[in-house]
Amino acid sequence: MEKLRVARSNRPRPHLDDKIITAWNGLAISSLARAHIALERPSAAGAPTGSSPGQFTRYLDAARAAATFIKENLHDPAEGILFRTFRGTRGATRGFAEDYAFLISGLIDLYEASFEIGWLQWAESLQRTQDRLFWDNDRGGYFSATSADPRLILRTKEDYDGAEPTASSVAATNLLRLASALNQDDHRNRALRVLEAFRTRWTAHPQTLPQLLTAVELALASPRHVVVAGTPGSPDFQALAGVLPGPLGPTMSVLAADGAEGQRWLSERAPWMSDMHPRNGRATAYVCENFACREPVSTPHELAALIAG
Repeated sequence: MEKLRVARSNRPRPHLDDKIITAWNGLAISSLARAHIALERPSAAGAPTGSSPGQFTRYLDAARAAATFIKENLHDPAEGILFRTFRGTRGATRGFAEDYAFLISGLIDLYEASFEIGWLQWAESLQRTQDRLFWDNDRGGYFSATSADPRLILRTKEDYDGAEPTASSVAATNLLRLASALNQDDHRNRALRVLEAFRTRWTAHPQTLPQLLTAVELALASPRHVVVAGTPGSPDFQALAGVLPGPLGPTMSVLAADGAEGQRWLSERAPWMSDMHPRNGRATAYVCENFACREPVSTPHELAALIAG
C-alpha cells in the first residue's frame, strides 16, 4: 500500500468537486433539522438527561447556517429566484425545480425545529416562485427546468423517485404541509393536481414513486395540528415540543403561537390561531383535528396522552 501511495503521489491529483448545490443543501437542512428534533430537544429520545434549551443545538445551528448561506449567496431577493451552484462565487445557472422543492422541504423542517417564523415565510415565498416558474398548467406537476432557456428543445418531468426523489414528489408533500400550516386551499388543490398527474404511474408501479405515495397518504389524512403557545426558547415550551417528534411525522402540522410576529403572520392565514395563548403563565399545547381542538394542556404527560389517544 505504501508503494502504491508513493507512486500515486507522483501523478496529478484528481479535481476536487467542492461546489455547493442548492438542492443538496436543502436535503441536508431537512436532515439536520430532524436530527435536532429527535436528538437534541429536551425530552427527545436522544437528548441527554437533564438537558436544557440551547444546551445541545449542534444540528440546529448547522441547519440554520446552511439555510442562511443559501439565502445570502444563492437567492436573488429582487426576483425571488434561486441559483443552482456556488464555488467561490455564485454560478450563473438558475435553480431547477428540485432546488426549490428540496430547499422548501428543508425550510419547513427548520421552522418545526426552531419555530423561527422567517424560515416558514421564506418557504411559502419560494413555493410561489416554484409554481410560477415550473408548473405545468395543462397536465399538472412540475417541469424540471423553466421555459426561459431558448436552447431547451423539450421540458421534461421526472417520474421516478430514485436516489433523489423527483421535484414533483417533494413539492406535493411541501404543498400539503403548507396548506395545513397556512390554511391555504390553493396549495392543497395544486398538490392534488400533482397526484393526479402521476396517478397512472403510481397506481401501476407504486414502487417507482415512494415519495409521492407519502404525499398521497398525507392528502388522505384529516388535517391535524399541534399549536404550542408560549415563548419558543423557554423550558416549558421546549418540554412540550420535546413530546412531538416521535408519533407525528408529516401528518400533523406543528406550529408556535409565540404572541409576537410569528403568531400574527400565521393568524392572518389561519385566524383560529389568534385565540391560542399560554394559560396560567405556562406554555400550553392545543391539539386539533379537522379544526376542532381538544382541551388545551400544559404538561408533557398530558400532551403525550392526547396525541396517543
